Amino acid sequence: MRGRRVAIGLAGVLGAILLSAGACEDRGTVDAPIDVELQDNQAPLIVNMPNGYMNLAVKCLGRDLLVAHTRDAAPTVVANADACAEGNAERYGIPRVAEVD
Repeated sequence: MRGRRVAIGLAGVLGAILLSAGACEDRGTVDAPIDVELQDNQAPLIVNMPNGYMNLAVKCLGRDLLVAHTRDAAPTVVANADACAEGNAERYGIPRVAEVD
């Protein structure tokens, strides 16, 4: 009976080790993999809103304005935004997404 308990305990310990080994990932929890050449790590312009409203992060992609926020919703694209017109993005301090050749 004692041998059976030891065997069950040993099997449980080995099972826990095997299950936890699958959680080891080199990069940890990350977004979906992307091509290294397409990474754009430049920080967006953060617009701090008054309490109770969501903060915004904005970037320009050509003439389109990309807007993301801190709540659970998809980012928004504002097509042909005046803020992203030639010279306006720089004037307002909105970074542009890096162009890919």
